[in-house]
Amino acid sequence: MTTKNYHKLVRDRIPEIIEANGKACTYETLSDEDYLRMLDAKLDEELAEYHKDQNMEELADLLEVI
Repeated sequence: MTTKNYHKLVRDRIPEIIEANGKACTYETLSDEDYLRMLDAKLDEELAEYHKDQNMEELADLLEVI
């Protein structure tokens, strides 16, 4: 069995979807401080992608984070 590790925020009930497909996942609920730190990093990432590509899909991703 292959294990993949992701150090990312998740949304849209992704753990439930993974488990409904017969796979296992582990996750943690972050403190408010850690959550805001990771959210800030995600905003930076999405903004950089938009600046690089000037693509409306990247802009939509930025809005999704907001």
